[in-house]
Amino acid sequence: MTGTPLSNLDFGNQGFATVSGTIFNDFNSNGIQDRLETEIGGATVFLDMNGNGRQDSFEPQATTSFSGQFGGPGGGYSFQSVLPGNYRVYQVLPPGFVQTTPQIVSFDEG
Repeated sequence: MTGTPLSNLDFGNQGFATVSGTIFNDFNSNGIQDRLETEIGGATVFLDMNGNGRQDSFEPQATTSFSGQFGGPGGGYSFQSVLPGNYRVYQVLPPGFVQTTPQIVSFDEG
């Protein structure tokens, strides 16, 4: 149909998020990184996409940085371009550690 105006051609867009954080040695178990508590490099963190509490091969994973790597103190992890939604962020505990700060991360643009 040449010359016929078209309308209602709407576009829907969705933003992305970054999920990031730090793993640290919580010496006093208060769930807060205090000044003398050091970061832990080389730890694995993953997004539990199916909610089973275990790391599956299809789930995104990151390894925490070591001190001085990327110009920072270490212990940091990051997941880029994450779609809005609720995610459980888990760590694979390093030997000899227990988790003191459980996290549930939610990003909802809208």
